[in-house]
Amino acid sequence: MKKVLSWPVYYQLSEIYTAPLNVVWFVFGAAMAFQQYHMFNLINILLCLVDVFLFDLVVNIADNYYDYLHGKDRHFLTDINPIGRLKLPLTDVRNLVWISYFISAIPGIILVYRTGWPVLIMGIVGYFIGIFYTAGPKPLNATPICELVLSFLFRISLY
Repeated sequence: MKKVLSWPVYYQLSEIYTAPLNVVWFVFGAAMAFQQYHMFNLINILLCLVDVFLFDLVVNIADNYYDYLHGKDRHFLTDINPIGRLKLPLTDVRNLVWISYFISAIPGIILVYRTGWPVLIMGIVGYFIGIFYTAGPKPLNATPICELVLSFLFRISLY
């Protein structure tokens, strides 16, 4: 697993370079929550930010993994997907995905302990959608209803 865990490989596999955009969306969400509820708990916000950040990275790794597993185009598999381009062992990438899911859940578990069961329910729904966005024989991101499901969930999260 040494090759999978080197920084240049992890950088490409997790697509960490997209993370600043997700952090900006998180900051906007925290600002909207503060405006609506006039409460701000820095520790809880940081725990949630770390959880969302780590989970985003693992979803990107899982997306590359499942795209490679289900891919049919030779050019995509050998030249575009980081797993094929970097000749990474699939078992190591799969293990990295599951270990990363576990690690990303740790700040979330601490956050649930600090806040309560409603955050647990929202976290379970979020993890479920994040995992099935990329996983399985027919992942959510490969269906025509992907944007509809995500838009619906975003809309109900506003209430």
